Amino acid sequence: MKGYGLNWSADFVQDLRYVYRTTKKSPGFAAAVILTLALGMGANAAVFSVINAVLFKPLAYLEPGRIVMLMNTLHGHDHGSSHRHGRAHRAACPNRD
Repeated sequence: MKGYGLNWSADFVQDLRYVYRTTKKSPGFAAAVILTLALGMGANAAVFSVINAVLFKPLAYLEPGRIVMLMNTLHGHDHGSSHRHGRAHRAACPNRD
């Protein structure tokens, strides 16, 4: 039995020669594999960038813990805050500061 890890550089060169021979026999398959790997890596990088920006980086505000969202409940349905709802809220709660 051959000792694993003792001659890794020669094994790596042998593997590269095998990959070259296989690619030369079926270039369409090789192109499909390379394209699939490239798309997978690109999608992974894009998803990581979005998750990193949204979840891991702090907000660009001085006191992000003080940011709130006002909600208005009308007939059992939640409606997000808008300019019109903000005016009604200010009129109903004049001493909110």
